[in-house]
Amino acid sequence: MAPILKSSTQWGEENFFLFGLRADEVDALRGQYQPHTYVEQDHELADVIELIAFGHFNPCEPGIFDMILGAILSPHDP
Repeated sequence: MAPILKSSTQWGEENFFLFGLRADEVDALRGQYQPHTYVEQDHELADVIELIAFGHFNPCEPGIFDMILGAILSPHDP
């Protein structure tokens, strides 16, 4: 996280986009993170998860994204 923070101060906060959460926000969610809630509330996200889960992008390699989906949908994601 330090390189990201250095970049944001070097170029200014107005020129910085953070994709995800800051460390303190991650700590606040720890133990209560429920990814299925986000999926249920966002129909486009749900559609993408469904396409991945049913092999739309990997017809020749079934299951190749299973571990990624498991990590994304796990409430125990570190």
